[in-house]
Amino acid sequence: MRAELITDFKKCRIRGGSLLEILIALALLSLSLSASALLVFANQSLKADSITQNEALNKIGKVLEEARAISRFDFTQLLTLGTSTDDIYQKSLFVRDKTPCLKEATGYISWSTEALRPQKIKLRTALGNMPEAFALGGDCDSEISGDWDNPSTYGAIDLAPSGIQGNDVKASRRGTDRFAFIASSASSPAKPDFWIINATDAQNPSISSSVETGPGLNAIDVAYDNASGKYFAYAANDDLIDQLQIIDTTDTANPVLVAAMTLPGVTGSCPSTCPGGRSIYYYDKKVYVGTHRLVGGAKHELHIYDVSNPLSPNWLGSKKIDHNVNAIIVRDNWAYLATSDNDGEVIILNVSDPTNIPDPTSGPGDGTKFDAADTPSNIGEDGTALYLLGGKLYLGRERAPSSRPDFYVLDIADPESVPALGSKNLGINPNTEITGIVVSAERAFIATTDSTGGFQVWNIADPSNIILQSSCSIYNYSEKATGIDFVDNLGFISNESNKALRIIYDQPSICI
Repeated sequence: MRAELITDFKKCRIRGGSLLEILIALALLSLSLSASALLVFANQSLKADSITQNEALNKIGKVLEEARAISRFDFTQLLTLGTSTDDIYQKSLFVRDKTPCLKEATGYISWSTEALRPQKIKLRTALGNMPEAFALGGDCDSEISGDWDNPSTYGAIDLAPSGIQGNDVKASRRGTDRFAFIASSASSPAKPDFWIINATDAQNPSISSSVETGPGLNAIDVAYDNASGKYFAYAANDDLIDQLQIIDTTDTANPVLVAAMTLPGVTGSCPSTCPGGRSIYYYDKKVYVGTHRLVGGAKHELHIYDVSNPLSPNWLGSKKIDHNVNAIIVRDNWAYLATSDNDGEVIILNVSDPTNIPDPTSGPGDGTKFDAADTPSNIGEDGTALYLLGGKLYLGRERAPSSRPDFYVLDIADPESVPALGSKNLGINPNTEITGIVVSAERAFIATTDSTGGFQVWNIADPSNIILQSSCSIYNYSEKATGIDFVDNLGFISNESNKALRIIYDQPSICI
């Protein structure tokens, strides 16, 4: 009996073991089938992802190609585009204006393959405008990077032991070297008024050379002449004669005054020190010279010269403005003037025919005026500084009370209708003004004659809400700034008194 039980137990153990093995085998088979199924579905999902990613890349690539085509046709019309839907994709284009000759275009595309698996791709490209670079004489190296939360002095220099003040500055790179060109005036007319500063070592700038051209220079522009392969400075001279001065700066150690032109018909009675040159701008082989207000209908404040041959400038025409022309910028066939007109702090003129410049607002295609609409209307702060980037014009003015702005962002997509996109009262001190503006992407760099805030950085990403870049972005130094330019991510500031040139950089230390 006992032997039979043992035998039956062994048989059950054997049968139980077989059953367990069968159950394990079934479990392994189930896992294997599940894994195979998952692998199949995963492969299908990856394949679907690959297909949608490739499709998304093609779509956003086409967006950037279209942006490139627009930039070649009309650089100013390449603008940020809102989000649009294309099948399962959401795509958009964001455009940043870095310099007058450089835009940064970023394409975004997003989609969702499953409820919890959103996908996105971002592509970025730089788009240049070579025709504009040639028209500006190569003056396009103003791309500015960094946050500029805490600007500080990198280097500075006096022009002479005493009595010389900087009135304007332009900076440029020549090969591996970097130079600043300064227009100045002095207590004695016999002292130099044009200076070339070697700023290759920005911490230790040094004087390369200087020239004495007359009583003093109020404004300067520098351009490369492609025909001759030379570099020329164009300066507005504060004198009764020879208001346009042209200086060959190809040899920075030995600049040469090559032409001096007296503006036609500017003599006569007028206030202050006019008819001296007050402002100047080079564009597309032409130079535009502005003067103080001149009394008399035949006496014009805006003059245009053909400088295709800088050694022999040719006067093309002029226009009666009847106000001080404090700053000039030109794009295409339009001249933008910052003036002392209380009803037109900005005057926009069609200068396609310099021999016959129509009055603004006189008819279709004739330009317009921008009125800051001060109260009372017969009292207002003059327009004193301009900068143009993309489809926006930036206007600086004489200091305004807190009840009204002294800095404006204007939409110039249509030069005959120029609305303000935003404005700001900068809070500068009485009897001061904005003397220069440079804009790159979302920041405006502003020079003022406020000796407690000569250099300022403002965030203009939203023109309707202009804010200070940081609590340290108003740089307090003792001089009054008269001009500003940028090259190699360095700010070059001309000043009224000691340290006539100050070089400012984006200090990496934290703003406290």
